[in-house]
Amino acid sequence: MRNPFVLVALFCAMSAWAPVMAMAPMPAMEPAGSILDLLQMHTDKFSTLLGVVQIANLTDVLADPTLVATAFLPDNAAVEATLMALNISAAQFAADSPEDLARALMYHIVPGEALTTDLLSDGMILQSLIEGPTGELKVVKEQGEEYPYLETTYGQQVPIVEANMPAGDAIVHVVSMVLAYGNMTFGAMPPSDEMAPMPGM
Repeated sequence: MRNPFVLVALFCAMSAWAPVMAMAPMPAMEPAGSILDLLQMHTDKFSTLLGVVQIANLTDVLADPTLVATAFLPDNAAVEATLMALNISAAQFAADSPEDLARALMYHIVPGEALTTDLLSDGMILQSLIEGPTGELKVVKEQGEEYPYLETTYGQQVPIVEANMPAGDAIVHVVSMVLAYGNMTFGAMPPSDEMAPMPGM
């Protein structure tokens, strides 16, 4: 059973006499209506993940605008690095281990609460769609850091690199790695007594 796990802008200073051109403000982007909508709106970040979601047949679930959840989604580079490390394509992974691929995606979704980073407290245990201790994530906040990072039950420490993206009734945070579940336990209860199941699962 397989267990998956900025653009830097260079502004060159011109000579003192060079005219400064006013930049027109970017038009405001409409908020995403669902997690799937957000993936489709930000293909620069999520095109690879979108393809994996489609292959895993989870598009209908993530298209639900009423889904209340906190999603920790890896960007293109993170997904591609994981597939390269496994030496497999997403399509081949789905063909060989469809349940494993679905579970890998489920570990990135915390149902029942839409948590912005100000609500993610140090030591908080989050329960993903994978039931039991295996499906837990631990929030770690370090002094001076803008965003917390996540500890996984596989032993990863995964930073949140972009945060608080609304997607219907859900909140999406971008993480720098594919989250991998394992056998570690954190020994604490999730923050809520009840976690709502994802519709259609």
